[in-house]
Amino acid sequence: MDQVLSDLILDIHRGATRISVDNFQCWAFEQIQVVLPFDSGIWVNGHTKDKQFFTSEVSTYNQREELYHLRNLYDEHSYLLGRMMREPGIPLNRNMLMPESEFRELPIYKEYFSKYDMEYALGTVKRLHNTDHYSYMGLYRSASSNIFSERDRRTKQTLLLHLFDSYRYCRFYHFIDHKYLDDREVGKLVVDNEGVIRDLSDNVAVWFKRQWPEWSGPYLPAELKELGTEIVQEFKAFRAKINKSKDDLVGIELHPI
Repeated sequence: MDQVLSDLILDIHRGATRISVDNFQCWAFEQIQVVLPFDSGIWVNGHTKDKQFFTSEVSTYNQREELYHLRNLYDEHSYLLGRMMREPGIPLNRNMLMPESEFRELPIYKEYFSKYDMEYALGTVKRLHNTDHYSYMGLYRSASSNIFSERDRRTKQTLLLHLFDSYRYCRFYHFIDHKYLDDREVGKLVVDNEGVIRDLSDNVAVWFKRQWPEWSGPYLPAELKELGTEIVQEFKAFRAKINKSKDDLVGIELHPI
């Protein structure tokens, strides 16, 4: 298993430049099945504002995307997600969130998880440093399948960082000039047309804080949001180059000066 897992991790990283950004998450779900079988899954990217959760992207595996949005009807949804936010990077079974007997009494279990045969769950949140962004991945097994074991949980924990980092690289590969992809001095961002940051390299938040001490994610600083596309502008510590919009998203490079 160790060699299979190592080979899978290598394939996932290679896939960051081989698989399109639109297909990467679905492709990744298929790869996970090699070492961690599951019946359905979901991968959500979003941000928080005023203690509320906002979803910017949903990718599903053997689920209808609209199912995820039904969770917002239940008060327990924000509690469960918030609980995982407090332990980022740790795959959590339901019995790690609350006793199984209590969970089965929740409306979200009776009217959602049980109804759609998502009996066993293994969920994990990853938070981006110094921002309000998060990624959530949930894997589910039906009532006729086996419960997720401790080995399954550890396998997912090993895979998780590689999956999220590879998807980030895939996005940058799609939106950022390739010659800067591995340059740690160049900041990299992907934002939507509303100025919401979808992804960013670790150095970006630090630079933004230096330039705009009051800044906090997930929104692009106003001075950058107003620039439009294909514009270069210099600030105190960096030069911002905004690339053309692609698939309703925009790539931004921050070059030190």
